[in-house]
Amino acid sequence: MAPKLNWLQHKSVSACFSQSQVFAYPTESVYGLGCSPFDEHAVLKLSKLKARPKDKGYIIVSANLDQLTCFLQQLSSSEKNKLAQSSSKNSTPRTWVVPSNAYLDYPWLFGKNKSIAVRVSQHSTVQALCTAFGPLVSTSANLKGQPPCIHAWQVQRIFNTRIGFIVHDKVGHLRKPTPIINLVTGRALR
Repeated sequence: MAPKLNWLQHKSVSACFSQSQVFAYPTESVYGLGCSPFDEHAVLKLSKLKARPKDKGYIIVSANLDQLTCFLQQLSSSEKNKLAQSSSKNSTPRTWVVPSNAYLDYPWLFGKNKSIAVRVSQHSTVQALCTAFGPLVSTSANLKGQPPCIHAWQVQRIFNTRIGFIVHDKVGHLRKPTPIINLVTGRALR
C-alpha cells in the first residue's frame, strides 16, 4: 500500500504548490527544502532562500522512475535499467547525475549544467509527497555553509515564516546525504 499524507499535510503542501511556496520535509538522512520542479517562481524563491548560486543545479526526487520521464529522454535503455535496478526498495539510496535535454524546458533546475541529479526515494514521507504531487526539488534544509537540519524544530528555528509548511516526520537512517554518482561515468561526486 502506498504511503499517504494526513489531511493537514496534504492541504498545506497543496497550498504551497498553488502559491509557489517552499516547504520542508524529511528525507533519507536530513530535512530537505522543496517545491515543484516545474514552477520556476518557486525554484527561484528556494534559490534566494538558501542564497544558492544560480549556476548550481538541483536534485529532483520522485516516487518512481515514471515521474522522472521528462528528465530521462537522453538515456539509453541500459542506463534506464541501471537506474531502475538502483531504485528498488532493497537498494542503498543514491542520487544519479544524468545527461538531460530537459534543460531546454526547465533551465532554472540545471544551473550551468546539461545534466540533472535524480533520485527515486524510498523514504515513506517523500514517497507520499511525490505520489500526491509528483516529483519534487530537493535540497538540504540549511543555510549556505551550515550543517543540514535533521529535526523539524531546527527547520522552524532557521526558516520560520520564510517557508510555507514543514512536514513533521523522522529522517531516514542514513548518517550522511545520499551519494551522488554520475550515471554515465560511474564517478562519485559526493
